[in-house]
Amino acid sequence: MSANTGEDKKKRTTEQKIEVRKGQVTEKMSREAFRQRFMARFYDPAFRAEDASLARVEDIAWKAYSEGRKSPLTEKAEQEFADPDYDLSNGVMPVNESRLRSANRPTHHRRVAFSSSTHHLATTIRVRARCRKAFV
Repeated sequence: MSANTGEDKKKRTTEQKIEVRKGQVTEKMSREAFRQRFMARFYDPAFRAEDASLARVEDIAWKAYSEGRKSPLTEKAEQEFADPDYDLSNGVMPVNESRLRSANRPTHHRRVAFSSSTHHLATTIRVRARCRKAFV
């Protein structure tokens, strides 16, 4: 068995061609693939009574997807953003305000650890009982 050397590693990396994928998927999903993916969430037989309703909801979802309506409800960005005229999704502003509030809040260097282990709980109870006896 030979030791791994820098030469071995270099040889392995030059022999293997790794395809690096960048960006996002640009091609749209087919209508049938979208339908199958959407309806997969409703596999329970109890949903069969609502097949017509689900088909209408799926049609609305398909139109939103095919028209690129990811954020149908928007509001203008505020002055603190680089482009104040940009249309932001309604959910962005509350998150941004929350981040700003937490950034300005003083930090406390306190950590609390929780364990749901029954063994840990039993050990903690025994240790506390011993401490009480020692100080009584």
